[in-house]
Order: sequence, then C-alpha cells, then structure tokens
Amino acid sequence: MARPDLETIQKLLEHPVRLAILAGLSDKAMLTTRDLAAKTGNRPRSLRHHLARLRDAEVIITEIHDGRHHHRLADAAVAGALKPLRVAARPNEMTGILCGHHLGGDLGDAITRAMLARGHLENSGTTLVLTDRGARLLATIGLQRCSAAGSTSRACRSGNSEPGHLGGRPGKALLHHLMGLGWITMDDSPVVVATAKGRTALANLLGIRV
Repeated sequence: MARPDLETIQKLLEHPVRLAILAGLSDKAMLTTRDLAAKTGNRPRSLRHHLARLRDAEVIITEIHDGRHHHRLADAAVAGALKPLRVAARPNEMTGILCGHHLGGDLGDAITRAMLARGHLENSGTTLVLTDRGARLLATIGLQRCSAAGSTSRACRSGNSEPGHLGGRPGKALLHHLMGLGWITMDDSPVVVATAKGRTALANLLGIRV
C-alpha cells in the first residue's frame, strides 16, 4: 500500500487529538500509550480510537513490548510530510495549549476576553453566554454548531487568568473549527500556535495581536 500523502495526513489532523498525537511522535523514538496520554493531556483509553485510525492509514506503527503498546511515526517520509503542517512558535509569540478538547492557554484566554469585550459573549459567573452578535460572528466564519444565540459554555481555566476560555461543547466546536480553517496548528511541543492566516484573521475579527 502507498504511503499516505499530505492531503491524507491533513484530513487525519482535522481532529485536535490526532494532531496532538502526531506532534508528540517522531520516526525514531517510540512512546507508550501512557506517555502519549501524558503529553497530550488525555486519558490513555481516549487515544485508542485515534491511534487505530492513524495506524490503519499507515501514518504510525505500533509494536507491543512487555505487554505495552509503543508507537512511532511510520518512517522519515511521514515525518517529512508533517513538517509543512507544523508551525514553530516565534519568540514572544502568544501561544495556546490543549485543555482537554478546548483551546486554552494565553491564546484561548485572549480569544475569550476579546469576545467578551466586543459583546460576543456575556459572563455570568462560571458561565459564558453567546449573544446575538456573537452568533453572527461565528456564522461569518462558518461555525454553525453550538453557535445559536443564548448557547452557554462553562468558563474553563487552564491557568490563573480570568475569565478563562470557552469550555464544554462550544469550546470543543470552536477548537475543531479553527483547526479546520487552518488558523491554528501545533508545533512539536505540542503547543497551539496561530498560523499566518490565523494571525491575520484573529486581528481582523477580534483585534487580537498574536
């Protein structure tokens, strides 16, 4: 079977957990499922389905040693195909982190603060409420899921900053959508960074300088 091309890998990376897995692997050192779970902030059992998808697509190789599953990228060609999809964080650049299935860290917090400041969200304690204006904003970028006015999300905190970032289903939908648009991606850490296209879009939509 032919090795997966860049387009195949891009489709696999539409899910942030698979992107996190591949960002944490190399074509040399092997990592256990538990190691990957610690690196990506997920539970080992939540990775199994995604590891199977990547294995079926011949993007990764899994070997069993001493009863443990060890994983690595399939070969140097796959590692090379991943390079254009990874964006290294620049010095002093605002970055985010994966907080479960949400965009957390400074970047996630900045997006939430900007949406609050511009009236796209309202803060009612531990809950963030999407306003009519916010629903129109999300519709303009093609996000319909969980974007009806009045939709609520818990304020999730990956650090000590206020008010935190969008959590729950709306936070998950936003993370998936921004990755699908190519506005954010991961470097090798894995740390979430904005792409050139994403930096321009976030500046124009929300006034965020990343």
